[in-house]
Amino acid sequence: NADTPYNLTIVEYDKKLMKSMIDACCKLITSGVSVVITKGDSSDTAIQSDIFSPLKIPHIAVSATDPFLWNPNRDYLVRLSASDIYQSKAIFDLIKHYKWPEVTILTTADSYGLNGMITLENLLLTDHSVALKDLILVSADNCTPEKISDKLKENRVLPRKSYRAQCCCTIWEMHPEEGS
Repeated sequence: NADTPYNLTIVEYDKKLMKSMIDACCKLITSGVSVVITKGDSSDTAIQSDIFSPLKIPHIAVSATDPFLWNPNRDYLVRLSASDIYQSKAIFDLIKHYKWPEVTILTTADSYGLNGMITLENLLLTDHSVALKDLILVSADNCTPEKISDKLKENRVLPRKSYRAQCCCTIWEMHPEEGS
C-alpha cells in the first residue's frame, strides 16, 4: 500500500546453517530495513545483534533470555523477555519457601539451560541451608521425558516433588531412598 509509511519484510533462514542466518541479515540490511524483530533463541540473537547494532539498526528480540546476551557492543538490542536471572531467583525462592534441604538441577546442555541456571547454582552454593546434590545435563537436541527419566535413574534421583522451570530444567526435592 503506497499510503503506508512502513514496509514489512519477512526473511526466513535455515536455523541449522549460520551462513543462511547471516545472509538473511544482510538481505534485511540491503533492503533498507529500519528495525528488525526476531523470535530466535539467544545464540541466534547474539549473532544477529552483532550484525545490526554497529549499523545502528534496532534489534527487538522477542524470546532471547540468556543473561549474558547484553554487552556494550549491542546497544541497539531490545529484549522483550526477562533475563533467566529472574527465573533462577524465582526457583530459588520456591526452594526456600518449601524448605527443601537438598536439590538437584536438571537442565539442557546448551546456552539456554546452562546460562539460565548459573544464577540458581550460585544462589544454592552460597546458601548453606540448601544442599546442591548435583547438576545433571541432558542434550538439548534429544530432550524427551524418557531421556530425562533415564538421566534421573542414572544419577539415582528419587523425585517426590518437582517444579517445572523450563523445557528440560526441573528442580527435584531430594529424599534418600528408604533403607539406604
